[in-house]
Amino acid sequence: MKKSVLLAICIWLGATLLWWAFAFAPTPGAAPAWLEAARSACFGRMPNGLPEPYGWMGLVLSPAILAIAILFVWSPQEVFATLKQALSLKVGQVFTAVTLILIGGESVWVAQKFSAALEIESVDFSAPTPDVQLPDNYPQVNKDLPAFSLVDQHGNTIGEKTFLGRPVVLTFAFAHCATVCPVIIHQVLQGLKEDDGAEFLVITLDPWRDTPGSLPTIAKEWELPSFAHVLSHKTIEEVTRLFPLFNMPTSRNDKTGDITHPALVFVINPQGQWVYTFNNPHPSWLSEAVRRVSLKHAGI
Repeated sequence: MKKSVLLAICIWLGATLLWWAFAFAPTPGAAPAWLEAARSACFGRMPNGLPEPYGWMGLVLSPAILAIAILFVWSPQEVFATLKQALSLKVGQVFTAVTLILIGGESVWVAQKFSAALEIESVDFSAPTPDVQLPDNYPQVNKDLPAFSLVDQHGNTIGEKTFLGRPVVLTFAFAHCATVCPVIIHQVLQGLKEDDGAEFLVITLDPWRDTPGSLPTIAKEWELPSFAHVLSHKTIEEVTRLFPLFNMPTSRNDKTGDITHPALVFVINPQGQWVYTFNNPHPSWLSEAVRRVSLKHAGI
């Protein structure tokens, strides 16, 4: 049994397992921003949470190229003979069992990613048209927007007075959310058009992971247009203090980072007043709400 061949095989197995774990392992709630940035750079992330096509190519081709290199340096006969000898030893059998357990664990992670992706793909993003249009007497909040100062994906400071003179649609979401957040962002963007003159603000519910440095990647993954801004702050409390001010109930699992929250959307008039609160609104209601606050501002 050639030790150099066995070492090369072990390196190949270890590198492959680490590579796939890097792509699919669940990240803890306090995962550093660089980890998510590196994962996104290596594999990308489609709206359904799975890697981009180039990410899949890297996952498959990198181990394949390394395996071909091993077979090129040593003959296939020599490699397979070494494997056969190793498997005949007790230590080789234990190593094989541990490897199979690790592969099984990673397979569970991959299956969970695919399950979440299928759940997202099964959602009907085009919500059915409501039976009635936005009622004229729909309840209005009519109070000043809570003060805040956050940073968007361009590094610009955005506050409650930044977009005075324009209507604003605001919601809360976070990058690791695989169900509610993609749906609500999609529906808001369906209800808004660039020529409406409205701005769309998305305040993160997860400032622990959605740090200012990660916002450009998040905006790209959500395919946000030029009038949309995803917001966070380097100080976590500057974000979390806004949740009760907007009556946004949240529940966070400190171990996994998962956050339970409703799909609330707020419409702010050009004077900076919070006018409407919706829960998972149809795009047509958002469009009508923006139209109403704009017409009222224009005195029509």
